Amino acid sequence: MSIATTTEQNHKKTLGEKGKASYLSKDVLQFDTSYQRPEITAFVWHIARNFSWKLFGTVSVSQRINGEYFVFDGQHRVLAARLRDDIDNIPCLVFNLDGVSEEAEAFLDLNTERADLGEYIDDELA
Repeated sequence: MSIATTTEQNHKKTLGEKGKASYLSKDVLQFDTSYQRPEITAFVWHIARNFSWKLFGTVSVSQRINGEYFVFDGQHRVLAARLRDDIDNIPCLVFNLDGVSEEAEAFLDLNTERADLGEYIDDELA
């Protein structure tokens, strides 16, 4: 039996709506300080100086009902891109979330539910 089959009743809650892949101007991306962590300037500069598209990935963004885009995962990467003149657009996964509370929930989930790959790598190498 697959994971999809065993969790069919929770399907919509856990799977949610797919985001839309899009390239957005780095200048239209905003941050909501009501749930975002404070900027770590040294980290932003580190990313900017050592910039690599391979490591950048996509930024998770909520498009609010007024059309504005708010980053809920990738704040430091966007800030680093803003320091570089050779970057105009950012690869984003855009979601239509239900307001700031759902953005904050997504931010919290992304920052607490990610697996620490170090423990898996260490087990495999042992």
